[in-house]
Amino acid sequence: MSCSARSRAVVGLIAVVLLVGCTGHAKGKPQSSGTTLVLRNHQTIVVPDSALVRPSLPAAIRNRAILLNVWATWCTPCRAEFHVLQSLHAEYSSKGLVVIGLNVEDSTAEKRIARFVGDQGVTFSIWHNSDTLILPQLDISGLPTSVLFDSRGRELWRRIGAVEVGDRELTNRLRKLLVEKT
Repeated sequence: MSCSARSRAVVGLIAVVLLVGCTGHAKGKPQSSGTTLVLRNHQTIVVPDSALVRPSLPAAIRNRAILLNVWATWCTPCRAEFHVLQSLHAEYSSKGLVVIGLNVEDSTAEKRIARFVGDQGVTFSIWHNSDTLILPQLDISGLPTSVLFDSRGRELWRRIGAVEVGDRELTNRLRKLLVEKT
């Protein structure tokens, strides 16, 4: 998939998640502007807050680094990495990182997702979008997949497969990113 196609796919993911079917929670007040993402090929995308079902979501993540993790409850590596994602959230959220778990199971999975998240003691945001057609558009060939965006919305890092405890590449990116921000 070309960078241009991947960029359009990320726009699609953000639009689909925020416009038509994400369920989740985040704190914040509605804002009148939008959330800007800049992809690896330097394409800039603005998702206007006025178009959102839950306008408080962008306010909660604006000007913050985002670690987006695409997962499913049936995916064993996804389940195994949740404690790592929770640790990253606990360590870096006060420094400007927002961890978002985007579940891509069908619409019948809501109770299963809630039970899993509760059992894991997850405190980071969990969103659910059952439109898995977005996966090939994002060039996601397997689950889990994690993508790190800086506070300006630029994609910095991508991992297909589970994030492991002490992942040097991700830890170094996070430390550099969050130190530069402060």
